[in-house]
Amino acid sequence: MLRPFGPPRDAQRYAHFVRVAALPVSHKMCIALVAPVAGVNCKMNIEASIKEFVDFILVESGVEDDIGLLLEHLDKLPIIVSSAKFTFDEKDYADAPNKDYKTIRSKIESRFPKIGYYNTVLEISENLENTEISVGDAVDDLADIVGDLLDVLWYFKNTSEDDALWHLEQSYISHWGLHLRSLQLYLHELWW
Repeated sequence: MLRPFGPPRDAQRYAHFVRVAALPVSHKMCIALVAPVAGVNCKMNIEASIKEFVDFILVESGVEDDIGLLLEHLDKLPIIVSSAKFTFDEKDYADAPNKDYKTIRSKIESRFPKIGYYNTVLEISENLENTEISVGDAVDDLADIVGDLLDVLWYFKNTSEDDALWHLEQSYISHWGLHLRSLQLYLHELWW
């Protein structure tokens, strides 16, 4: 059922919009979104933005299970990826070290206890009327996103900026981008 636009059903659900609306124009995301339209050249601090996301997910805060803020942070990630401009770095660097998936997953389960499994389809653009329904795991989605972004942070620190940005783009295209989009759809349904 469609609802007419009007006052929010639930003030907490809409609280993150108030925080965004109250930010000054100089806020980094506003600049990143408005500057290209206004013809202003600005460079987003991608490393800091990724660190902010990872810290939001992994560092305990006073706010538990804030799905609205989680959605807000997830919405920024494709903007971060699309702003990554780099020249391929030909140098051969070491790979990022393995992460402890179980620890990352455990922190996410603790931080967001209400997220869990959701329905998804196996083939989204093929076999349209006969695709199979599958089960997605929101905690796994977040753990994979965080894991890949921790790698990117490692590349920033231990290789070159161009190499880190290449890993950001490639890991988004080949892995965590699909986790992100599936997770956003699930959380949108859960939140709204």
